[in-house]
Amino acid sequence: MNWSEEQKKVIETRGCNLLVSAAAGSGKTAVLVERIIGLITDPTDPVSLDELLVMTFTRAAAEEMRERVGRALSERIEKDPENSWLKLQRAILPRARIATIDSVCQNLIRQYYQELEIDPGFRAAEESELKLLRMDILKKMMEELHEEADEEFLNLVDSFSGNGMDERISVLIEKLSSFADSCEWPDRFLLEQEEICQKEEDGELSGLSWYESVLSSIIESAREYLPLLLRAEEVCEEPGGPDPYLEGVRESISYARAIMGCSAYEELWSTVQQMRFPALKRTNKNKHDPEMTAYVKTVRDSFKSFVTEKLQGKFLLLKPEDLKLSAAGAARVNRELIRLTRIGRES
Repeated sequence: MNWSEEQKKVIETRGCNLLVSAAAGSGKTAVLVERIIGLITDPTDPVSLDELLVMTFTRAAAEEMRERVGRALSERIEKDPENSWLKLQRAILPRARIATIDSVCQNLIRQYYQELEIDPGFRAAEESELKLLRMDILKKMMEELHEEADEEFLNLVDSFSGNGMDERISVLIEKLSSFADSCEWPDRFLLEQEEICQKEEDGELSGLSWYESVLSSIIESAREYLPLLLRAEEVCEEPGGPDPYLEGVRESISYARAIMGCSAYEELWSTVQQMRFPALKRTNKNKHDPEMTAYVKTVRDSFKSFVTEKLQGKFLLLKPEDLKLSAAGAARVNRELIRLTRIGRES
């Protein structure tokens, strides 16, 4: 097989820790198998398979790895049938430590249970059992919180009025905890989310990802409309063009540029709320080309719809002060959910 320079480095590098990052389908398994074979067949310092620890995320991946190593050994033996070392490695392959991370950890615990002071008859719980345990912990936690009647908890409960609110809150806590576990540092992730909620409660929205995303999306949409409006202006000025539409098109161009020049919600809201779109002036069928007229009207009406329906009627519906109040209210609820998630994880 023809290896790239980067793959060769992974296969041949010795005597140091090695961290490899590669995309899916880039040949990681093949490279790792070749590295294992290279370690086994090293002419100066060969390593036996039972001295290696190879860990994977799934059982399927572990089996595939074991199968590929066995196939590679068989191919080497075919080329060198008298090599007793390779034959020995193939013989010990079934007991080689090629397994999932959890399997390796379980074996270590079983081997050193005395030092860990745990029951040697332990077993790993099934996911269904773990889910029941988590829900039981959450149920008891919710009962204690109701008894304590903490103000922040009661505010959270009020936002989930109706039947089964405890169950719905528990499900959200479970989902948030599960998502945190998918992060590199779960506890740090939850703390960072709490900090974000605190900023939202304090009205410090600038710099927050959702806030900046909304602003950039609106400004980018206006930027995409600008060349269309400028072309519509050119069409109005061409022979047969709908020149009565020129005033309305130019007004829309100024609106698009005004939106693009905004950098904060307050400025954007104030700018957009002042925008008005009076009816376009009449055109003359005998004087103005119908297709050109239709094109210009379509562009201008599309931009008008963007401003009046999407911005004024949806994204910029709330006044700046109301947006901060709404964000603060949601953040207060979210912060309590995060706090309860952390409590549940510590239980």
